[in-house]
Amino acid sequence: MGELRENPEESRNESAETRSQERSPCSWYASLWRLAAGRLCACWNKRLERRIRERTEELHRLNLELEAEIGERRAIEESLRRRATFEQEIAAVLANFINLPSHKLNQEITRALEVLARHTGSDAGVLWELTGDGGTVELRYQWFTGELTERIELPATYPVNLFGWWMDRMRAFEPILISSVDALPDEASPERSAFQQLGVHSVMAVPVASRGWLKGFVALWAIRAPRDWEEDDVPLVRLAGEALSSALERQRSEQHVRRLNSLLEKRIQRLNALRQIDICIATGMDLHVSMGMLLSQAREQLGAASAAVLLLDEESQTLGYTFSEGVPLQSLEQTRLKVGEQFPGQAVLTGEIVRVDDIETLPAASRPRSPALRCGEFRACCAAPLTARGKVKGALELLFEEPVSPDREWLDYLAMLASLAGIAIDSHRLVSDLQQTNRELIAAYDATIEGWSRALDLRDRATWGHSDRVASLTVRVARRLGVPEEDLVHIRRGALLHDIGKMATPDTILLKQGKMTEEESDIMEQHTTHAYEMLSPIEFLRPALDIPFCHHERWDGSGYPRGLKGEEIPLGARVFAVVDVFDALTSDRPYRSGWSRDKALEHICALAGSHFDPRVVEAFMQELLEHGGGLREAA
Repeated sequence: MGELRENPEESRNESAETRSQERSPCSWYASLWRLAAGRLCACWNKRLERRIRERTEELHRLNLELEAEIGERRAIEESLRRRATFEQEIAAVLANFINLPSHKLNQEITRALEVLARHTGSDAGVLWELTGDGGTVELRYQWFTGELTERIELPATYPVNLFGWWMDRMRAFEPILISSVDALPDEASPERSAFQQLGVHSVMAVPVASRGWLKGFVALWAIRAPRDWEEDDVPLVRLAGEALSSALERQRSEQHVRRLNSLLEKRIQRLNALRQIDICIATGMDLHVSMGMLLSQAREQLGAASAAVLLLDEESQTLGYTFSEGVPLQSLEQTRLKVGEQFPGQAVLTGEIVRVDDIETLPAASRPRSPALRCGEFRACCAAPLTARGKVKGALELLFEEPVSPDREWLDYLAMLASLAGIAIDSHRLVSDLQQTNRELIAAYDATIEGWSRALDLRDRATWGHSDRVASLTVRVARRLGVPEEDLVHIRRGALLHDIGKMATPDTILLKQGKMTEEESDIMEQHTTHAYEMLSPIEFLRPALDIPFCHHERWDGSGYPRGLKGEEIPLGARVFAVVDVFDALTSDRPYRSGWSRDKALEHICALAGSHFDPRVVEAFMQELLEHGGGLREAA
């Protein structure tokens, strides 16, 4: 009832109804009913409005919660999609690390850094590696977005001890997530200053390990604006970093293998070059050929623009250019250097390699002035002594158009080339001396043989000059028959000594004017055996034994001393037999006059096939016909 009094409109209605009821009892009850129904409806309306309002507010709240949940799920889905895309991209890059050859990895490593940076919202991705001694970190690869590539230039290395706070966390394999470099602790002030100089706002760094050892780290930088990093990205960044480190290790291993292969190939080339030079020297090739090969290999294997050999004149103690390649020898031949003068002279004096790796680094007054240096623009030079059997023979001089940095292997190879050059020069001199001695010895032997031949002629005046004549013509007929030149020497010596065995024949038989008895003939025929016994112990004359021992053998086997037949008889003896008989028939003897040329030739032809080899007789006839005249004229 109190609520009814509070409403003035209802009070007025009540007063009206009361007055109306006072006027009529029925109308009064009707009014009362209407009043009660109105009040009841109003109460229900209020309750319904309140419930509708509450339900509406609850639905609004639920709608907001649903929208928030949908947004969160969309964000999670987007994050998962972005992560899946990142995983797919990084997996593709890592797969390429396995399939690509090492020399093509550089582009893929840079691409991997780009994928990492874009996924994490970074402006730069950098891969740093610890050097072998662990004292510095080296910049290996970097990626910057857009215009930052030209704006930021990173140093190639950083000393590790400069960033102690940073490296302590890397060594502990702890990732670093910094949203603002300004918030770095005081102990990280070097790091903060370095990042501020580069204009970096936020940093993520993940250590890279291999087999439990820290190899370096991957750093992602936000440069254009600060960024809050997500810790969920750390495992993927770490995985990618380890894959990058493995790829780099494989690249280094393959590069090391290639360097070793290249070094091995170079060593094999140098050994082959030394072997070729050694073979050239050992086979006794001309010294110009040996030196040409050596100088060519010195230029090729050591990278020299010019190479020259100077030989030492021990009497004047001066050096002269004898062989040269790269610089014309004509411009150097007149130049003589004293021992101790310029680089070649210093090498000869000290017995050691003397070199200047870069001439322009020396003061003008101290620069070398070798004559060869004036023939071109050279930046480096060196000289090595040529030694053999403990003596210096000269110097090997090398000139270079660029500065050089020789290592121990390079210097050892130079020393070996110089040693081979010294051996070649010494061997050439020894061979030349030996050849000269041999020529003199052969000349002495030949003179001795000719002396023996003349001694025989002096013993039997009737045969004076016979040995010289038959020796000359025998050589010419043998040459016509194709006997090699080196064998003609032995044929000539055998022809000169064909009757050397007669030195054991008594004068009573050798100089007998009339016909010999059978016993005397047997003794005379023994001169071939005596010749063999006399000459066979002399090794030098063994190749010449065929004629003294076999010149009385006959083609049909009726000769002596062994009764050889046909081609069993040495060719030299077959040739000499024809020439010897012809000379004997055409020469005067105390017991008869010499035959005419035609009669003697007719007799020779008649004996072809019985006494003489028909082929030799034909060659003999051709030789006489071409030269004309008798044996003396032909000889």
